[in-house]
Amino acid sequence: MPFLDVLIKSYETSFDTTTFYKKTYTGLLTHFSSFTSMKYKVGLVRTLVDRAFKINSSYLNFHKNLEKIKHNLQKNGFPLHFIERIIQKFMSSKFSENEERANQNSSTRFYKLPFLGESSSNLQSRFRKLVSRCCTEDTDLKLIFVPSKISNFFNLKDPLMNVHKSFVVYKFVCPGCSASYVGETARHFSTRINEHLGKDKNSHVFKHLENSIACKENANFDSFVVLDTAPTKYQLRLKEGLYIDWLKPQLNKQVKSLKMSLLL
Repeated sequence: MPFLDVLIKSYETSFDTTTFYKKTYTGLLTHFSSFTSMKYKVGLVRTLVDRAFKINSSYLNFHKNLEKIKHNLQKNGFPLHFIERIIQKFMSSKFSENEERANQNSSTRFYKLPFLGESSSNLQSRFRKLVSRCCTEDTDLKLIFVPSKISNFFNLKDPLMNVHKSFVVYKFVCPGCSASYVGETARHFSTRINEHLGKDKNSHVFKHLENSIACKENANFDSFVVLDTAPTKYQLRLKEGLYIDWLKPQLNKQVKSLKMSLLL
């Protein structure tokens, strides 16, 4: 009977356990040549061996499981001598009474940094020397190198044009007289521009263009620029108010105000 990672086999008077693998298991693991810290590769081998040691109820099953682990690791580029060295060290730590156990100090502080290959190893060595020279004996500081992902260096999405953005604070500058207006919209920027240019009769931009033929003929999408963005409607209105106070656009007229207290 399979239960999680354990396969339980029942006999007349007893039962034993071994590691369970699904039929769809392909043995795909982190490849040895992958750009990641050596600690992760050592940890992968040690984790697989430790799981097998805890699950298998007999040394025969444990030995069979180790052979499968070696086979899968070698398919993923791990050298056999590398695997056997870690297995030997693991078994020694289990059966040697004099083996020092690594007890994690509750006051240990970890600092996370991106893994950058050989330079990370050099930094770790220099960091250890610095800690031993400048810190007290009970100080435990460790560096953790996190594997870098391609998505961390490249934007996988195409850039969005300003006219298709929403939740933006924008500014209008009249090409005829340089009069300006600051507004906000939670809809697509292009939708609000079309309203200013000819659909929203209550818009101050629309009223300004209707009063001047020269201004109306020259006004277009290029007269509008995005100043800022915000994730919520509330933050959008706050930013709009700040930009109006900073830029003091001629076409903005205060309709209502909200008293606010600034908490420090």
